[in-house]
Amino acid sequence: MNKNMPACEQDPEKFKYLIQVIKDLLVTQIILTKKSGGQLLNEGEFINTLPKKKFIYGYLTGFITCFLQITIFNDTVSINKALLSFFHGFYGKKQAITIISNTQKYYKEGKLYKEGFETGYNESKELQEGPEDTLITGLAKYLESIEKK
Repeated sequence: MNKNMPACEQDPEKFKYLIQVIKDLLVTQIILTKKSGGQLLNEGEFINTLPKKKFIYGYLTGFITCFLQITIFNDTVSINKALLSFFHGFYGKKQAITIISNTQKYYKEGKLYKEGFETGYNESKELQEGPEDTLITGLAKYLESIEKK
């Protein structure tokens, strides 16, 4: 591996595959909620499926960051590229840039963002280190809780 080049650029096919695995795990949580109506979301149908909430921004950031940290894609460029891909897919380009630009601010100032980050990070870790039947439900539970309000 060339240490001067981000891992995502050295092995783009493996990176793309891993991103799809993460996306499948997260979309599974979304389709379990009433918000999605239980419908399978197709590629390109992700935009506006998630509310613009700091808990969700934190959850996605924590989950993706932890998931990539144990792979060869643990460099900053690869992680940011993955985050941009997810936020772009769920919120569109403009909102994705706003979210990523403000992650440090959200983490310092926002209890919900920090709680979401920790939940996502811990669930990602549990998924990777736990038994094969480990369930991750933090995102789905949060979506259900805000629907009830």
